[in-house]
Amino acid sequence: MYINKVEIDSQVYSKVFLDIKDYDSSVNFIEFEKKYIEEYNPFYVSCKIPIENINDIQLLSKYGFEFIEFQIKEQLKLRKTFPEIKPYKLEIVETEDDLKKILEIASTTFEHDRFTIDPKIISNFSGDRYKAYVIKSFQSDDEFLYKFFNADSGEILGFKTHKIINNEEAIMFLGGVVNKYKKSPIPVINGYLELNELHKKGIKKVTTHISGSNYGVLNLEVKDFGYKVVNGFVVLRKIYEY
Repeated sequence: MYINKVEIDSQVYSKVFLDIKDYDSSVNFIEFEKKYIEEYNPFYVSCKIPIENINDIQLLSKYGFEFIEFQIKEQLKLRKTFPEIKPYKLEIVETEDDLKKILEIASTTFEHDRFTIDPKIISNFSGDRYKAYVIKSFQSDDEFLYKFFNADSGEILGFKTHKIINNEEAIMFLGGVVNKYKKSPIPVINGYLELNELHKKGIKKVTTHISGSNYGVLNLEVKDFGYKVVNGFVVLRKIYEY
C-alpha cells in the first residue's frame, strides 16, 4: 500500500489530492494515515477498492472515508472497423484555436463524475480539472487529443483522448460532445471514429473506466461498441478540513 500524489488535481484545486494505491487491510492504517498527513498535509484522499472486497470497504469507512462513486472497468477487443458517417471526421488537434474550442466543451460536458456530485468540492473544479487533463493529452508524446467535427461546416462537435500503452493496447481517457448534441447520434459516431483510429494503428485491446451512474454512456459502450464489463470498484474519499 502506498500514496500517490495526484499532481493535476492538486495544481487545479491549489490543495493536495492523494490516491491510496493497492490498499492492504493488514497495514496499520492509523500509522499510515499519520505519515501521509505529516508528509503532504492533504485536502482530499481517495481509494479505489474492488467492489467484492466488502471488508476493505467497511474498514476504510471506519477511518472516515465515504463512498463517492461506483466505477466500472470495461475492455473491448478491436476485431473490426465501425461505420464512418459523412461528413463527420476525427483528426489530431494541432492548433491552439482548436484546443481552445475543445476546452470549452470539456469544461461543461461532464455531469456524472465524482467531483461534480460532491457537495464538499467547489463547483468549478470538475470543469477546470478536465481542461487540465485535455491539455496534458495535447502536450504528451504518448497521449492523443482528437477533434470530432463536421467536415462540411468545420464545426467542432466534440473530442476524444486516449493513451497508447504498447503496440496492441490503449487506454481511453476523456470524450465528450457539445451538450446540445448529447441526445443525437453524434456521441455514437464520435466513439466509432476513435475506435477506427486505434484499429488503424494496430491496437487490438482498449480499456476504459466509467462512472456506474453514467447509464447513457454505459449502455452505449456495451450495446453499440461491444465493451465487456471486467471489474467494478467502489471509490471512497476523505476530506481533511483543518
